[in-house]
Amino acid sequence: MEWLLIGLMAIVIVVLVAVYRKSLQENRALAYYAIILLLHDGICRDHQAKLAQYVSTLDAKNAYDLGSKVYIAIGNMAAQIRDGMTLSAALLWDLKTGSVVPK
Repeated sequence: MEWLLIGLMAIVIVVLVAVYRKSLQENRALAYYAIILLLHDGICRDHQAKLAQYVSTLDAKNAYDLGSKVYIAIGNMAAQIRDGMTLSAALLWDLKTGSVVPK
């Protein structure tokens, strides 16, 4: 009986660690996405247009429903950016060296 409890606790710990790692990954992706949107005008305009088109096509019952659907969509967009860390690091370096002037 004790081994069953130990096994269940080990499974719970593995699941909690996996959820925690996924949460960290999503948080980093959102942070990189925010940096990219702040520093790259082309990507910012493109994503603003996509977001406006997406919001206009949503069938939401109220503002909360709309906000939750948009929140999920933005998280998915942030996760889809390939090499978000590399791009955000390059944009930050350009900002530091004066190659990019913030607007």
